[in-house]
Amino acid sequence: MKRSVSSLFTSNFFMVGTAFGASLLLVRWITGNPLMSSEKTLIKYGLFFGIIYTLSYGLALTALAFFVKKAEFGQPATVYITERIDQQTTGHNQLFFKSITYFAQYELWIVQFVVLYTFTHLIFNEWYLQFLFAFLLLLVIFAFYTSTNGFYLFTMLFIITLFSTLTFIPIYYFVLNGTTKIYEGIRLYHPYLLYYKNPEIITVFIAYLFVAAGQVLVDFPTWFNLSFIKQEKRKSALFSAAFIKILLGFSFTAILMIAIFRGSFENLEVLILTFLYREESLWLSYLFGLFSVIACFVVLLNSLKAFQAARRENIAHTATTLISLFLVVGLLSGIEKISLLYTVLFFGIMNAVLLPFIYVLLFTKIRMPNYTFVIAFLLIVGSEIYLFQTGQLLIPVIVSISLATGFLLWVRQRQVAGDNA
Repeated sequence: MKRSVSSLFTSNFFMVGTAFGASLLLVRWITGNPLMSSEKTLIKYGLFFGIIYTLSYGLALTALAFFVKKAEFGQPATVYITERIDQQTTGHNQLFFKSITYFAQYELWIVQFVVLYTFTHLIFNEWYLQFLFAFLLLLVIFAFYTSTNGFYLFTMLFIITLFSTLTFIPIYYFVLNGTTKIYEGIRLYHPYLLYYKNPEIITVFIAYLFVAAGQVLVDFPTWFNLSFIKQEKRKSALFSAAFIKILLGFSFTAILMIAIFRGSFENLEVLILTFLYREESLWLSYLFGLFSVIACFVVLLNSLKAFQAARRENIAHTATTLISLFLVVGLLSGIEKISLLYTVLFFGIMNAVLLPFIYVLLFTKIRMPNYTFVIAFLLIVGSEIYLFQTGQLLIPVIVSISLATGFLLWVRQRQVAGDNA
């Protein structure tokens, strides 16, 4: 008997292979691309920030592929990291690591709402709050009344829209205008974007390798999506997603160049959305607008599904629901003042500091002392203070990771000595 479309929204999940598994992972990791078109980011680092940003996350997904076989997944529709925190920690350590990993998920929400805010202001002017609340209401309805198979349908819609957008737009505009004209426009109006000898970009790239690795490990949607991929296909799915992620970064950079090559840009956090005003092809602008909305919707739907799976542990359910509502309302009320660059730096430091601790929780049997949460907390606070006082990203990342790694190696050595005694 043929399955109806409605049954796909209500029936149980099924395991997927490499191709669809890579698509599920791309749904999550295509979301950072608006960061490369933040005005502050472009002025400080130029167009090369987008390249090193996508390369960092591509390498982080590649690194995870080598360790994913060590992960002993439970049932599908689970979040592996929350299961490991429950298994490997107790007391204050469990409370701290569970809380900090929940908090780390809000970077995803901040980025998407800044994109939606910018999009709504460009299209609907002052109706942005009404649009955002309607969007959020529709999102919650779909999150609670569609099954995982329903989410699969949205994933397919997103992938079709993604590749259509990133295929048609660059081809059309580079054929119509020529690469020379677009390059000369960038060089005339924004010559600083083409400057590549900034030594700071190398330090940012090195730091972001650790930031990306930490974020991949603490990310709920990543572990949620991996739980639906067949065990023998997870490694190849991660490799495929990493490779496509890196390539798509160049496509988004090309669209950004198309969006700004004709003159000065406005004070926007997501400059790539100025493409909506390009007049050569109205239907391509509609396609890009559709992609922007679908991307935000599917990414947040994926996040909500992961939250639902992670919050099955009694006390955490009520607490995180209340905190989530509070943060979302606060986000909507203060969204005009949010800077994507400062957001990514703030969460980036936290993810980098957590990297050694989360690695130990996920892939080893090391039993961390009861005071471990104090060390992790102090490292995060100290690194954040140093970052925002000096503007240096690499130094706090390297120092905090070195201290955390040294502490964990000392803990491991003591446990080995105790086991041998």
